[in-house]
Amino acid sequence: MLRAIFFDCDGVLADSEPLHWRAMDVVLRREGLGLTWDEYVRDYLGRTDPDMFRRALEAAGRACDDGRIESLVAAKADVFPDILDRELAPLPGVVELVRRVAARWPLAVCSGAFRADIETIVTRLGIADCFRAIVSNEDIVRGKPDPEGFLLALRRVNELRRDGPPIRPDECVVIEDSLPGVAAGKAAGMRVIRLVPSRTGSPVVPPRATSERRQSPQEDVRVSSLVEVTDELLLGS
Repeated sequence: MLRAIFFDCDGVLADSEPLHWRAMDVVLRREGLGLTWDEYVRDYLGRTDPDMFRRALEAAGRACDDGRIESLVAAKADVFPDILDRELAPLPGVVELVRRVAARWPLAVCSGAFRADIETIVTRLGIADCFRAIVSNEDIVRGKPDPEGFLLALRRVNELRRDGPPIRPDECVVIEDSLPGVAAGKAAGMRVIRLVPSRTGSPVVPPRATSERRQSPQEDVRVSSLVEVTDELLLGS
């Protein structure tokens, strides 16, 4: 039985992963480093900003104390909103899907992005009213692939319920695009639909890397567009 659906944000609700990459690259170039799109999707996709910068500095043999990480995260937070305002694009079918399923099941967003960025995206897409809860970077200690975020999303959805038994993890579907996100959903005991578009929606962004498209043994279903996500697919029928 399906009783709740949890959406990742970047790369699922909007074509925003390339925008995070560009913002991160801007900040790293100030440090004499840089980041290609292939490197981003191979090593950083689905991770929190602190985790991404820590990994980047460690890979370059740079010092990465907490203060340094906080400074880089703050720098990206300054750069990202302008990029988001200029280039945010919904993925095909997302608005229609979210509105359709929100009329039938409770929805939540579970993302490693910051709350302000998530709220900007869902507001700009006109779907903010469809989600009963948002779990963001500020809410968690351990990012994906740890299941903490999805389990917190489930707890918040259950807290808002007024009748019936609590929703169980195995009654939830996660829609994710990254390998860490897939792993987090499965570790939470949920069914996972993985979105792997054949290319990004923005003509100025390179196609998704081959490393990102590799099959995960944990994904239950793979789709190339949210248009493919029917109620029957969500129900597992």
